[in-house]
Amino acid sequence: PPAPSYRSCSHKLTIILSAATQFEDVTRSSPSFWPDAFEFTPFSSLHSRIRSSVYLTDVVGAVVSITGVSSTVTSFGTTVRSDLVLQNENHMFLDISLWSDIARNLNGQELAVLGRSGPVMLAVCSLRVTGATKGGYSLTSTPGTRCVLNPVSEMAHLVQSVFFASTNTCQYYPPRFATPNEAAAFEAECTKTVSQLLALCFPPVADSTRYHCSGRIVSVDSSMQWYYLGCALCSKAAIDYDGVDKWCDDHRRLVPQQTQN
Repeated sequence: PPAPSYRSCSHKLTIILSAATQFEDVTRSSPSFWPDAFEFTPFSSLHSRIRSSVYLTDVVGAVVSITGVSSTVTSFGTTVRSDLVLQNENHMFLDISLWSDIARNLNGQELAVLGRSGPVMLAVCSLRVTGATKGGYSLTSTPGTRCVLNPVSEMAHLVQSVFFASTNTCQYYPPRFATPNEAAAFEAECTKTVSQLLALCFPPVADSTRYHCSGRIVSVDSSMQWYYLGCALCSKAAIDYDGVDKWCDDHRRLVPQQTQN
């Protein structure tokens, strides 16, 4: 059979799955996977990250309020959104806009019930800092954002100790709709049948189609050096022409147009 064709991918990692690829179920008890690993950023340090395209930020705080999910139209189409407000030990506020799946999955009504008996701690990871507000900062979720309720961490315990005697700390605000038709459409979106949900979870597989998934690297085996010097215009390996120059079968001399695939 012909050799597989590989192409470099700028600023991203391309993973090739073969017959030798192995998949393992990951559970919370797995010693190689720590779902609650955060690198919390102090609220006072968020100013340097406003509109940064480099850093994603993890924060933790007491839940002040959360709105119900509502549909909204963006440049990418129709999606859902909810607004979450956290407060730290210095009473600074974070206004967090949650989008898409993370907005659907975070149940504001349940948080409000928990808040009746004491402060609700929430850790939110992989956020982008979008701006500064009067009493704190505004952030927005990304596709990698996730939330952990009452995380076990030193900073979470510090925040909890400040609000320890407080009750009714979390307020829930139902979503507002402009028209009854909008409310009915949103209700229909939230009550998909089991068959519809399964169709979303298991789309039909098609040949020559690229699929994307989220994952976490737990180890890297660098014993086999599979990188090769290739043409920058195609995926073919460069050929040693005279001991100095590298050539491609389909293009002229590569120097300096070459890349590592």
